[in-house]
Amino acid sequence: EQGLHQACARRGWILTTHQFHSDLLLDEEVHGDGVVALPEIVNFGYSIGKTLIASPAPLIMLGETPSTLDVDFVTGDDAAALSLILKRLVSLGHRRIAYLNTEPSCHEIDRKRDYFNNLTDALDLDTCPVIECHTRSGEPAAEPAVRALRECLSHHRERLPFTALISCSSPGSLVAMRILHEYRWRVPRDCSVICMQEDPSASYVIPALTNLKWDYLQWGEHCITLMEKRLNGEASSGQRLHIRIVPEFNWRESVAKAPANRSRGSASARVPITPSQ
Repeated sequence: EQGLHQACARRGWILTTHQFHSDLLLDEEVHGDGVVALPEIVNFGYSIGKTLIASPAPLIMLGETPSTLDVDFVTGDDAAALSLILKRLVSLGHRRIAYLNTEPSCHEIDRKRDYFNNLTDALDLDTCPVIECHTRSGEPAAEPAVRALRECLSHHRERLPFTALISCSSPGSLVAMRILHEYRWRVPRDCSVICMQEDPSASYVIPALTNLKWDYLQWGEHCITLMEKRLNGEASSGQRLHIRIVPEFNWRESVAKAPANRSRGSASARVPITPSQ
């Protein structure tokens, strides 16, 4: 929001913010020469999304939507981000890498999972599982992640099926670190963990969590640049405008070299600890 405010202020534009919840706007109806919105209102079929798409005012999404909707968007370059992550992990000796999918199914989330599968195939890595959490729309990501990871680790108490785990969300990353601890696996000695979201608290957990770093002022500027093109008639109605932004990374203590091939200990040594322990 700060990036949008600054980009609008440089042009002498006025930005008004509307809070969205479920299928209702908490403020008055949206009016303006153009609208910037989150993709959830379209991806999950909310009525306000259909209204905005039908409106003659330009609509710019802060995230990708299906190409069939023909909506302009600014988004992070997930393919580039995953490529950077995987190449770094490979350079550290990792060959078995898991992807924790904690978000509800939608166009952008499904494409991110497909990027992971395609890139691990291209890098000729060993079996790289996708751990599906089956999170429903509107459901917090933590509980489904807990269930999915416990189900996975309960079948692999002597040897982890992966040496690194990439989570598509911050809650999923924090849950992964906790559940690995419950099953007596150490981060990063036994398993590296990476988060594909930015989270200011990531540097305060132990070990500090590796995650993405976005320049949100850049996001705001790109959104308003596309809006400006639409308002000035610089793009045809059949032309879909988009910008993909490559993130940077905060590489922290949650990532290390792949563990050497060694005995993992007996199954009894991997009985999960309880919160009281």
